[in-house]
Amino acid sequence: LIQGSVMDIPTRMDLTEMRKAGLRLKIMDEAPVAERIVFPAKDKKYTVTVFTDIDCGYCRKLHEHVAEYNERGIEIEYLWYPRAGIGSDSYRKAVAVWCDKDQQGAMTQAKAGVDPGNRSCTNPIEAQYNLGRKAGVNSTPSLLFENGMLVPGYLTPDQLIQRLQQMEAMAAAN
Repeated sequence: LIQGSVMDIPTRMDLTEMRKAGLRLKIMDEAPVAERIVFPAKDKKYTVTVFTDIDCGYCRKLHEHVAEYNERGIEIEYLWYPRAGIGSDSYRKAVAVWCDKDQQGAMTQAKAGVDPGNRSCTNPIEAQYNLGRKAGVNSTPSLLFENGMLVPGYLTPDQLIQRLQQMEAMAAAN
């Protein structure tokens, strides 16, 4: 019986996380880009999927820097993960933002503390919440990188670009 991560000692690679990353990439196919709120990078080098919650303080802090992430070539794709669950006030806000004809503007306003109201429409919020649970999300923000690695928490633009460059260098070395 083994509990915890299986590590390859010579390479210091977390084999368990690598396996989970591969599974996450397959899971993410269930959330097409058309069902994400995308803040595109000017000269895209990286894409980061962020599981977010309107009422999460660190999610708001991350969103304050979205223009800077974009300037650095990092495209941000948001998926919803209302931490209080389906039917919560956070869920209502996520639905209202999704159903706004200007999703980016509504998201930015909601992240600044403006209540988005009660708009309703057919939406992917519940499916994204369940997708996050399946992918191992248990906090917000959770950042999912293109290689399937999941990193919980807020990263400054400097920290995020450094992390992405490190992963890129590791991938090139392997």
